[in-house]
Amino acid sequence: MTEQAHAQPQSQLRPPTRPEIEDRELAPFDWACLVDRYVHEYKVAIAEALDWIGQPLSAKELWYILDLTTQTEYQALAYHARTLQRLGLTVEDAFREVRGATEVYYLPAP
Repeated sequence: MTEQAHAQPQSQLRPPTRPEIEDRELAPFDWACLVDRYVHEYKVAIAEALDWIGQPLSAKELWYILDLTTQTEYQALAYHARTLQRLGLTVEDAFREVRGATEVYYLPAP
């Protein structure tokens, strides 16, 4: 079959003009609600701490800086630090071996 046989007429693909939309006042987009629901507070705290301190920080150091106390909080913080790195918002700057584990130091991405 030819390409023409497969192609639909342009009028069936989308309307040729934009529909009339009545004028109305719209409320501004609620960015605070979006951030509160979908951006974890640890991600914000990590970004703020890295920006404020201005040098590479590990999850353990961030844990102390943010005055967290439990192992569960540390694990959550480390998870969010890795997530920021995977998203390209931070970069791994240095590594250090500590009791059989590797401590990663993060910086904000350039």
